[in-house]
Amino acid sequence: QELSLVVLSPWATLMWRIGGVLLNVLLLLALSRTCFGFLNRLPLPGAHLKSILPVVLLAVLFVPWGNVAGAQTPDREILNQLRYRLIEQPECVPKCAEVVSARVAATTDRLTINLEIHVAEHTAVPIPGSDKSFSPDVIFIDGATVNVIHRDGNGIRWIDLDQGVRQVRMTGALPPVASVQVEFPEKPHQISAGGRGWEFAGISNGNLATNTLEMIRVRADATAPNQLSMATERFPVFVRVYRQIALNLDWSITTTVDRIAPERGAFTIELPLLPEESVVTENIEVADGKVTAAMAGGQSRVSWQSVIPTSESLTLTAPEATSWTEVWTVSAGPMWRVEYEGIPVVTPRQINPRFWVPEFYPNPSEQLTISVARPEASEGRVIAFDSVAVHSTLGKRSSESTLNLNYRATRGGQHGIMLPEGAEVLDVAIDSRTVPLRPTDNRLEMPVAPGQHRVQIRWRSTDGMSTLETSPAIDLNMPSSNISLSMNLPPDRWLLFASGPDLGPAILYWAELVVFVIIAILLGRTSQTPLRTRHWLFLGLGLSTFSWVALLIFAAWLFVMSWWKKYEPDLKPQQFNLVQLALGLFSVIAILGLVSAIPDGLLGTPDMRIESYSYGSGQLAWFQDQTGSALPLASVVSVPLIYYKAAMLLWALWLSFALLRWLPWAWQCYTAHGLWKGKMLSGKREAESGK
Repeated sequence: QELSLVVLSPWATLMWRIGGVLLNVLLLLALSRTCFGFLNRLPLPGAHLKSILPVVLLAVLFVPWGNVAGAQTPDREILNQLRYRLIEQPECVPKCAEVVSARVAATTDRLTINLEIHVAEHTAVPIPGSDKSFSPDVIFIDGATVNVIHRDGNGIRWIDLDQGVRQVRMTGALPPVASVQVEFPEKPHQISAGGRGWEFAGISNGNLATNTLEMIRVRADATAPNQLSMATERFPVFVRVYRQIALNLDWSITTTVDRIAPERGAFTIELPLLPEESVVTENIEVADGKVTAAMAGGQSRVSWQSVIPTSESLTLTAPEATSWTEVWTVSAGPMWRVEYEGIPVVTPRQINPRFWVPEFYPNPSEQLTISVARPEASEGRVIAFDSVAVHSTLGKRSSESTLNLNYRATRGGQHGIMLPEGAEVLDVAIDSRTVPLRPTDNRLEMPVAPGQHRVQIRWRSTDGMSTLETSPAIDLNMPSSNISLSMNLPPDRWLLFASGPDLGPAILYWAELVVFVIIAILLGRTSQTPLRTRHWLFLGLGLSTFSWVALLIFAAWLFVMSWWKKYEPDLKPQQFNLVQLALGLFSVIAILGLVSAIPDGLLGTPDMRIESYSYGSGQLAWFQDQTGSALPLASVVSVPLIYYKAAMLLWALWLSFALLRWLPWAWQCYTAHGLWKGKMLSGKREAESGK
C-alpha cells in the first residue's frame, strides 16, 4: 500500500487559521441580524449575505479546532517491543505438542499409524516416516484429509495442528523389503504394534526404546508387489558387553554394549546388573536388577555409568545366556591392593607401558573374585622437603643468602630451621606472602600448613670476602631431596679451587697445567731450541690462563727454525726464496701471537676452564639428590684479581727480555743458508767459483 501526504507550510497554515476566525465572526453577525431586528441598522451588506453564507459554512468545516496532534515516528524501543510481540514464541515452546500414544497396524503391503497428539498452541508437528523408509500417502486429522505443509532436508514431514486433542491417522504402502525402519521424530509415551506377517523390534513394556521402530518380515508373502518372495534374514540379537570397573575413592562401572548381530535394525536386550550396582546415567531403563539396552537402527554402541559401594570383595559371574559375551577390565587406584581369583588375566593386544589394565574374557558361568584391601599405613614424616635451593651472593664487606624450600605436609604445626651464626634475617615469605618471623638463637620457627607450599628466607651476613668461602651451614632438622647450592663471586676475584657435592663445577686448568709441566720438562731436555725447562715453564704459565694456541704456535716456530738451520737445502733459487718467504711469514705470526698475548693477560681475566651445568656471570652451582638433616657445604678458594694482574706484569717483563735473547738465535737460523737467492747473486758466485 502507498500513502501520499499533502502538507501546508507554517505560513499558509497561519493564514488559513486567521481566515477561519474572520469567517466565524461574519457568520455570527449574520445570524444575529436574523434573530434581532435592531441589528439590521448595522451597515452589513445583506444582499450578499446569502451568497457568502455557503462559503462561510465551508470555511467553518475546515477550520482546525483545538490542538492538532502531529504524526510522529515511534522510537526504536517501541518498535522493538512491537516486533518482539509479533515474533514472541508461546510459553510452551519447544514442547507445544506431545504424542501421547501411537498404535501401529501392518498388513502385507500397507502400514497404518494412529497418533493421539495433545497440542497446547497452534503449531507444526513432525509425523513418523521419511523418504528413506515408510512414506505415508494419506493423512487424516480428526477424520479430515490434510496435506503436508513442510518437508525438511531429512525427508521428515510436518503437519499443522490446532490447539486441543488431535487424532492423526496416516497410512501408506510398505516397500517390498525384508525390514522397514519407521522413524518417530517425536517419541510417543505409549506405543503398541501388531500386524500380520511382521515382527516388531524396539518396543519394551509399551515404550519405544529409541526413536526408530524396526519391522521385520517373518514369512514369505506371495501377494507382495511384483510377486517378490522374501524370506526371513533376521539374525538373533548378539552383543558384546564391556564392564570397566574403576576402583578409586568411589567405585564406578562403565558398561558399554557393542552391536554384533543383527548388522542393521533396532533391538532391545536386557542385561543384568552387578549386586548393589546403581545406574546414574539418565534415560536408562532399569527394572528388577536389569538394564534394558536399546539400540537404534543406525546405532552401533550404547553405554551407561553406574556406581557400587566399596567392599572387601567383588564377585563377577558370567551369565549362561547366549545372547551376549562379556569382557571385564579392572583398574585400581594406588590406595587399594587387589588380588584376583578364578579367571586368568589376559594380556591386552596393545599394552600401555605406563598404565596396564588387567582384562578378563569369561566363558558362560565362570566367576571372578576380586579381593580388595587397603595397604597398611606405615609410619612416615608429617613434612617432606621436595626441593631446597641455597643461593649466596658474596661481597667485599657482607654477603646475602636466600633459602628456597618446597615442602609437603600432612598436618599443620611448627618446624624449626637452624640458620648460620650471625645471620640477620631480612624477610620470610610463605607462598609469596611476607610473614613477620625472626630467629631465636639462630633457630627460625616456621609455621607449617597442610598441603604443598613454598618458603623463601633471606638473610645477610656481615662477614667480608675471604680467600676461603663456604656456603651457609643450614640444618633443616629433616632429610631433604633435590638440593641446589649456588654462589656468586665478585667480578674482581680470581677463582682457584672449588669443592662441594659431586655434581658441581670442575676446574680443568690444574689438570692441563700438570700435563704441561711434564711436557715442559721433556722439551727442556732437548737441544733443538735455546729454551731450557725453566723457560718453557715460565712461558707456559703465562699463556696457560688465556691461550694455549699461542704457546703451541711459538713452540712449533722454534723447532722449525732449528730444523732449517741444520737442513742442507738442495733447492733451486725460486724454491729457496719461497721457503724463506714462508719462514718469514711464520715468524711474524708466531712473534705477533706471543706479543699480542701480553695485553690480553694484563687487561683480561684468567680462563680457568670451569665446566659446570650452571655457570655464568660468576655463578657456581652444585646439586645433590638427597641429604640428611644438615645441608651439604660447598667452598671456593679465590684471591683478588690484582694478584693475577701483578703476576702477568712480571711475566710480560720477563718475556720482553727473553725475546731479546731468542730473536738473534732465530735470525741466525733464518739466514743460515743465505737470506735470498737471486739471478745476479747466483751468477757472481759462479764467476768467483770459476776463478
